[in-house]
Amino acid sequence: MLDVVEKLLIVDNNGTAGTAICDVLVDAGYGCTTVSNALEARQQLAEHAFALIICDVASSNGDAMNLVADVLSGHTSLAAIIVTELDAEGAIESARAHGAYGCITRPFAPGQVLFVVSNALYRRQLELEIQSMRAQNDALDFTGSDRVLSAEQETIQRLCRAAEFRDNETAQHIQRMSEYSALVAKLAGMSRYEVEVMRAASPMHDVGKIGVPDSILFKPGKLTDEEFELMKLHTQIGYRILSGSESELLQMGARIALSHHEKFDGSGYPNGLATDAIPVEGRIVAIADVFDALTTKRCYKEAFSVEKSVSIMSEGRAKHFDPQLLDLFIDNLDTALEIKASLPDTDNSNN
Repeated sequence: MLDVVEKLLIVDNNGTAGTAICDVLVDAGYGCTTVSNALEARQQLAEHAFALIICDVASSNGDAMNLVADVLSGHTSLAAIIVTELDAEGAIESARAHGAYGCITRPFAPGQVLFVVSNALYRRQLELEIQSMRAQNDALDFTGSDRVLSAEQETIQRLCRAAEFRDNETAQHIQRMSEYSALVAKLAGMSRYEVEVMRAASPMHDVGKIGVPDSILFKPGKLTDEEFELMKLHTQIGYRILSGSESELLQMGARIALSHHEKFDGSGYPNGLATDAIPVEGRIVAIADVFDALTTKRCYKEAFSVEKSVSIMSEGRAKHFDPQLLDLFIDNLDTALEIKASLPDTDNSNN
């Protein structure tokens, strides 16, 4: 059961899906109110405080996306989830564009409902904490100090743990790529402060996966073209979560989230940036993330040898990776291997 009862609003005019979802959530300790149309939903939102609204696209007479937009524009402390068919044309992508925090896809199991709802509520909590942190920093007028970095660490670490929970990446992966990123930043001549911001910001590269549908994020086989387009949205979702802050740490995190899948030759995503148009932080994290992915065991592959991994990355020189930054990393490979040895995966990692 939940320590604090979160109040949820469910919009469903045929009653079947809404009742089933409500039963699952009530059994888990949530408080639920069910309404049958958008007008009743707006009345409830005006009169009561809710943490989350769940809106069934199929049964909302076309007003689901307007409701989602209302939630985020007029009720800034709320999160929104849609219920839709997995193959509903454009519904999931449209919901993401309107700012929905997650999707429950029919037919759904109780575990899916609880998983999507708990992640949406956790993301909402983190965003509210980030907003509070921004306000505190603005009030204190701290700029560029170690004290500001320290004050932000708990929220950032919790945000990164949420991303880990939503993916198959391990805590050790996050730590290693953070250290690899700091190493390259230092080799590239960044100041001590910039290196520390890089170390703290780089783990936020995949926070946007919080908003990727479970059916795509955890699909065991190859993604379809349509599914991959939705997966690629994690870069923009992460940027939206982190952007708009006065914090240098969150600003860098936002740039990294948006740009770490760009490629030096312009063939990456989401914006097809090339060369120096890609923020240097994104170019650094691309190297750190790929090196760790290649050299460690994943559920879908064995670890490649260091030699093979370096060979693969060298083939991507000036294509995938910034050639100068890649050369710095490879020239200092011994230091990277010391980092790797100091942060080994546990026995149950990547299973």
